[in-house]
Amino acid sequence: KKVDYKTTGIGEEAKRLERLKTWWKNKKRKKNCIMITLETKKRKLEYAIGIDLGGTFIKSAIVDSKGKIIKHYKTETYSEISPKKVLSQIEKCIDFLKKDFKKEIVGIGIGAPGIVTNGVMKYPPNFKGWKEVNLARHFARKYKTESIADNDAN
Repeated sequence: KKVDYKTTGIGEEAKRLERLKTWWKNKKRKKNCIMITLETKKRKLEYAIGIDLGGTFIKSAIVDSKGKIIKHYKTETYSEISPKKVLSQIEKCIDFLKKDFKKEIVGIGIGAPGIVTNGVMKYPPNFKGWKEVNLARHFARKYKTESIADNDAN
């Protein structure tokens, strides 16, 4: 039976379970195996901020653990100015999203262009003056929450 992940609201967890069931089904053909799954309690909703860092615009949103966008914001990147200006633009997005949002934000995720290793954005294309900037560390320290950065295609 196919699962409609959008309507179930369990997203990645359901996808992983579906892959696991398929794997077991294939394994069972080879050997006499059984799979036991346990139902889990409903989790409370958690909220995170997602940032899409582009050369022209920064798109950002608060999303819940079901994948629903709660609030969003878009602003110019100003990548032609400096790394400091871009960081302040990302902070502007985060501050706007957090304003009047009373629930806890459990993390910040940033998708960035170019090479991103361990949260460090390295020599991104079309970003003036950038060498290596640790995006994850910068935002983790500033907002006192877990922060990750990765290539925007990952």
